[in-house]
Amino acid sequence: MEKYQVAPENTVVVGDNHTDIFFAANAGAKSIFCTYGFGKKADSVSTFDAGDFAGVIDILQKNF
Repeated sequence: MEKYQVAPENTVVVGDNHTDIFFAANAGAKSIFCTYGFGKKADSVSTFDAGDFAGVIDILQKNF
């Protein structure tokens, strides 16, 4: 975000592990958890969840 001068509120982290979701939260960014990935959500709280890649695209198109 710093390198490209993008504000956290304009950043979305897409990941399949709780570490990705915790990273987004700590950075002040929104997140999309990919339930179809290998990782676990554990006790992290994502902004959105996607069941497949098309779901990620749909979330991005409708919300950003």
